[in-house]
Amino acid sequence: MTDETAKAREQQLECVLAHTREGLVVIQGQGIVRYANPRACELLGDSQEQLIGQNLSIPLPSSTGHIIEVKPAGEEPRTLEIFAVQSEWESDPAWLVHLHDITGLVAAERALKENKDLLVRTNRVARVGGWETVMSTGELRWTSVTREILEVDPTEPVPPLDEALPRFYKGENYEQIRTNLQHAIDHGVTADFDTQLQTGKGRTIWVRIQAQPETQNGKTVRLLGTFQDISERKELETRLAEWGAAFEAVGEGVIITDAEERITAVNPAFTAITGYSEDEVRGCTPSILQFDSPGGNTHEPFWAQLKKQDRWQGEIWSRRKDGEVFPTWQTINTITDKVGNITHYVSILTDLSRIKHAEQQWEYLANHDPLTGLPNRRLFKDRLEQAVSQGRRSGETFAVLLLDLNDFKALNDGFGHDIGDQALKALGSRIKGLLKEDDTLARWGGDELLLLVRDLVDPSAISPLVERILDALEAPLVIGRQEFRLTASIGIAIGGVTNHTTSALIMQADGAMYSAKDAGQRFAFFAKEVGEAARERIHLGTELARALERGQMTLHYQPQVDLQTGQCLGLEALARWHHPDEGWISPARFIPVAEQCGLIHKLGEWVLEAACLQAQLWLADGWDFGRMAVNISSQQLNSNRLIAQVDKVLNKTGLPPTRLELELTESSLVDPNISVSKTLDALRLRGIHIAIDDFGTGYSSLGYLKDLPVDRLKIDRSFVDGLPEDKKARALVETVMTLGSKLGFQVLAEGIETPAQHQDLLQMGCLAGQGYLFAKPLDPKGIWALQFPLQVPVTIA
Repeated sequence: MTDETAKAREQQLECVLAHTREGLVVIQGQGIVRYANPRACELLGDSQEQLIGQNLSIPLPSSTGHIIEVKPAGEEPRTLEIFAVQSEWESDPAWLVHLHDITGLVAAERALKENKDLLVRTNRVARVGGWETVMSTGELRWTSVTREILEVDPTEPVPPLDEALPRFYKGENYEQIRTNLQHAIDHGVTADFDTQLQTGKGRTIWVRIQAQPETQNGKTVRLLGTFQDISERKELETRLAEWGAAFEAVGEGVIITDAEERITAVNPAFTAITGYSEDEVRGCTPSILQFDSPGGNTHEPFWAQLKKQDRWQGEIWSRRKDGEVFPTWQTINTITDKVGNITHYVSILTDLSRIKHAEQQWEYLANHDPLTGLPNRRLFKDRLEQAVSQGRRSGETFAVLLLDLNDFKALNDGFGHDIGDQALKALGSRIKGLLKEDDTLARWGGDELLLLVRDLVDPSAISPLVERILDALEAPLVIGRQEFRLTASIGIAIGGVTNHTTSALIMQADGAMYSAKDAGQRFAFFAKEVGEAARERIHLGTELARALERGQMTLHYQPQVDLQTGQCLGLEALARWHHPDEGWISPARFIPVAEQCGLIHKLGEWVLEAACLQAQLWLADGWDFGRMAVNISSQQLNSNRLIAQVDKVLNKTGLPPTRLELELTESSLVDPNISVSKTLDALRLRGIHIAIDDFGTGYSSLGYLKDLPVDRLKIDRSFVDGLPEDKKARALVETVMTLGSKLGFQVLAEGIETPAQHQDLLQMGCLAGQGYLFAKPLDPKGIWALQFPLQVPVTIA
């Protein structure tokens, strides 16, 4: 290979590897980096100097591809696809690792780097030394250039040939030169070979040796020869072999053309991407990939630009051999000779098909619910905004429907979320079948669906559609071998007539939906009062969230006393909220809002921890108050984190489990599912007491009581209010007392406000109670100031 050929070849290959959009790293040993191209440095976030010599943890071998995540400092994370092929580096085994950025191929490629010193080194290869040896004496003579190549002192005498050879040539190289020279001497033929030697300064270099024998009477009497340092050429050839391997293995298509734009070479990746072999495209122009579209997609403009500039890059559509049109990212660079004449073009071609497909998938996922495939909040709001704008321009009337599935949580809890998911998908399909093409059905969240119905002739025209939707939802739903019957509540807001915003319309539909639920109706239209209630709920929910964050919530405690002695049996912790502007806000207002707005878990967790902490402080002060009763909502009970939450609070506060009583509403325990039963059993095993609050207000069978680990029944205040005059109320209280006695439950009466109620309860055998007769809920200082036993005048007939 001539120097000019090697130089041109290296220019081409250096250009390919320096500008490919694929990172290339050469690794030896246990992951030590020996080479990293600019793209690899960019992808990994380190400089070439930092990477070389480092240990890079990459799975090897990885010829089938492997995905890794990297996060360069100060940049967004990148996802890289890697694969590796075995190769060589400086004659030693190595791995050639390819890094392919699959997060997007739109970043600008690094500018073409020139090979810094390689061309300078190869231009100095031309120095040639001379030598001569006389066979009869063994005398050896060198030229001055030979001395320079051998790095010996100019004044040093030249040793005889039989001393010079073992001095500069070692091992196999010594055997090689000795054998080749002897063959030239014996046969009178020219010797021409490359070998390695060790100079006088200890450097190992490559040299080319030529030896021409001079003969007399058929016998060699003298050898004349040349002696050329070819170390740089050998290094160049080694690099060219390595670059050639990289050219063959690089994952992006590479096209090399001559100055007339005729293809001279392509790599295997080009064939894999386009379907064309090198033989099929050699001599053709890259226009063979051109896709002529009505929009004028053509390869001509960038070739014209390359005539003026030395580089072009951009996205362009191309055509594969089989006719498939696909997007590509191409970078084209010009290669020039010493005087600036174009000799070649090098084009890097990246197939963007996977990236484009991924972008389409991301766009779909960003706008659709992954479970049902329905539009999500984002897409629904966008379409609703379009409807609002159209209504302002043309007066088009449309409707927004918020649909909430009744008791859907019970379906999830009782039969599992998989059944619930299947039900949502099936119901969504039913509704879609009733809508027009330009209507939109979206999943708003959980068990709520939003509908946008366009082009209403009259607002009243929506009612028949709503009836059909509800009839479709209430039809039997069969999943597996189970048949389910679901119902829903729908709130309707009409848009287009007035200048509504999207958020206002959704809020109106939400308020109308809650109005329908409260009235026991299947659907309801938005009314002014409904809107005010919705705004109140949203306002209160926002303020409650802030109150929890800013520590505005407090706990008050109401004593539970022995009705005979007045001794304290326990304390019920009750959440209180003092708003900085609105003053005290009743629990009857903020507790339902907390449940509707998803704040009940956060509120319940705060109450539990604050109550347990206060209880432990009182115990530490020596007050045996009995039990600390904390109310638990049905949402908390049905969550899978109640046990962990209780354990965490008890461990944090140090309160003994036997001092804690959890009060559950009767409605949350009717037909309990397996997970609730297991939760209650686990709490009972810890020594925690369980009470049923507001007992008697439920509407289902009492059969559940026999299977649950309940300690206490709390008689609802609505029964106590009628005592002692109301005979029906008294009968109900006596029934609860009898039931508790038979089942071994303690019974506590709530809402005792008069001595007559107190006396009547004692006569019926009720020994525990709470109410304003004894003490209203008080803050910790107020409770501490009470004197137990409480002195309440009691007369028992």
